[in-house]
Amino acid sequence: MARDRARTEEKILAAVGAILAEPGGSRRIGINAIAARSGVDKVLIYRYFGGLDGLLAAFAAKADLWPTVAEAMSAAPEAGSDSDLAPAFAALIRGYIAALRRRPATLEAIAWDMSEKNALGARLDALRTEWRRDVTLRLFRRHKVPAKVDIEAVMAVLAAAADHLAARGRIGGEFYGVAPGDADGQRRLDAAFAAILEGVLNYAQRKKDSA
Repeated sequence: MARDRARTEEKILAAVGAILAEPGGSRRIGINAIAARSGVDKVLIYRYFGGLDGLLAAFAAKADLWPTVAEAMSAAPEAGSDSDLAPAFAALIRGYIAALRRRPATLEAIAWDMSEKNALGARLDALRTEWRRDVTLRLFRRHKVPAKVDIEAVMAVLAAAADHLAARGRIGGEFYGVAPGDADGQRRLDAAFAAILEGVLNYAQRKKDSA
């Protein structure tokens, strides 16, 4: 009996992930749609998860929603090198975007979180907090951060841009003249992130040296 329930729950959670993986899937997420996709009576969904919020929270807890810092670094090995902070940080952002793009359900969750509060968005906030702590341990303690730079605020700005552009890239087209969903657009964005970091960190260092 317990095995039957576990298999049924897996089918339900898989249906949530399948719907979210589709562009615009967050607009179709609901108990009826999940019941139809999973082939499970909605009465069982309510019984096992208590409703949509409980189901989304369970999905968020089990799904591979967020890349780890180690994964982002493996996608862009320069992030873990002994180079200066700016190129290492730019490489980390590049690896982070690449890892997000491998997670269509996460990109849909990001887009949904931008429009309204939901149980998945709460989980994303917790995962971002874990990410910030891990970046501090793996990157900011390894590379010298200029004293006058609020590096966490810089990370918040760049990560917000990365989240938005990765999610925006799913629907195609251009965003301010750049197509974030294609290879050339991503190359341009990578170069822009690198230039921004070089400018911010080097400017702070020059101000310190001239003081």
